[in-house]
Amino acid sequence: VKMSIRMFARQASCWMKQIQRTSYRVSSHRFISINSGLPTMTRLWTTPRPVTAPFGLRFATVEAGELRKGEVFDFKGSKCVITKTANQINNRKSFVIIEFRDMKTKTKRSETFRSEEKLEKCFIERVDLTYLYTDNKQLCLQDPQTFEGMEISESILPEHQLAYLHEGDTVKLILVDEVPLQLELPAKVICEVQSTDGKNATLTNGRTVVVPSYVNAGARILVSPETEEFLGRE
Repeated sequence: VKMSIRMFARQASCWMKQIQRTSYRVSSHRFISINSGLPTMTRLWTTPRPVTAPFGLRFATVEAGELRKGEVFDFKGSKCVITKTANQINNRKSFVIIEFRDMKTKTKRSETFRSEEKLEKCFIERVDLTYLYTDNKQLCLQDPQTFEGMEISESILPEHQLAYLHEGDTVKLILVDEVPLQLELPAKVICEVQSTDGKNATLTNGRTVVVPSYVNAGARILVSPETEEFLGRE
């Protein structure tokens, strides 16, 4: 009897591990953000997608010193993405300076925490999608693997970044607990210069960027959609 119980317990443990390895979240047809001010997403995936967070978890309490660039944490009720961290020792006490950006308001700030201070780390999903076109202030995107389409309000992007969206671009959608929080454009995009005065260039998308004097009208240049900084010629 003892042997049977031991074998059953071992088999049950294997079953649980298998469930965790193969667990999937089946997305509904809509992501609805109620009273959050975040964009609403419609016509999303109906096929299963792997869960990227640990089984059954959406948040975890961690020490501030464990957080890294690119991770998302909860700061006073807002979801914030970390852009930089730096360690500091003062009076034999360890601190960490975290620079981050509010994923809803896009505002940037910096805060100093004790290294052992407890913060809530958010488990996030990053989904690669293809931008197709914009219709009635809705960004039409497509999953390149399943070819399923979806729409999301263009308010998820800062206004100036909308001008840098090109058909066929691969964008990255960031979700926390199935709520879309941010859409990341490529780090650099190709733009054509319409006119220039030797310092400022007007692009064919209507935006103006600072460029070196050697850049002439008709040139194709690389620009950061986030900062609108000139990154070089194509």
